[in-house]
Amino acid sequence: MSGDKHRIDEATEFEYLESRIKQVTYLGNKMIEYGVPVQHPIGGHAIFIDANKFVPTIPR
Repeated sequence: MSGDKHRIDEATEFEYLESRIKQVTYLGNKMIEYGVPVQHPIGGHAIFIDANKFVPTIPR
């Protein structure tokens, strides 16, 4: 149980959150640079690919 508490405490520290947001932003900008269609704005926790533009043959 103490391990879970440690992970929760760590995941809410400002430095950790700032680092994760910067990692996601960096990855999102690289994806844009390589032409991957992503939804904007890039979030702090995830990047969403526009599947209709990425693979236009996917049936709706």
